[in-house]
Amino acid sequence: FDSICDHILVRDMTRDPGDRVVGTYRMLRYDVAQSHGGFYSADEYDLSPILNKAEDQRGLCELGRSSVHVDYRNNATIQLLWRGLAQYFAANETTRMIGCASFAGTDPAVHALPLSYLYHFHLAPESVRVQALPERFASMNMMTKKDIDPRQALRQMPPLIKAYLRLGATLG
Repeated sequence: FDSICDHILVRDMTRDPGDRVVGTYRMLRYDVAQSHGGFYSADEYDLSPILNKAEDQRGLCELGRSSVHVDYRNNATIQLLWRGLAQYFAANETTRMIGCASFAGTDPAVHALPLSYLYHFHLAPESVRVQALPERFASMNMMTKKDIDPRQALRQMPPLIKAYLRLGATLG
């Protein structure tokens, strides 16, 4: 997908010429995805609720490959990436964004508290809620709502997911 996507890069020009990229984001617009076999997140999720409901498909953009060099994980680098995204979205008339964000590891039970918090407090409306493909599905509903300590759940949440929540993101 890298060759068909647009990319935002943050570079530190004081670093060696071959090692200047310290932050990235990858964007795949709907029209480009449609002419190249679809969105990459369709390999993991049934996107039909979003794709079938869209009033204006041209405004849809998939975000991915957000990455920041460990030495640059600070507000300045993140703000540069997000400013770049805002300019990109304005220039491309983006109205809706989709994409994947992950937790570390492969065992959902390790993340029962934050996953259950997301399930109970941040699910997308059912009419546009995507689900993992059957062979990839793992329930996020591992704890009852009353047993969730939201503050503790947010402390255990990956920073990128917390940032998306602050912007109003909902989850499939």
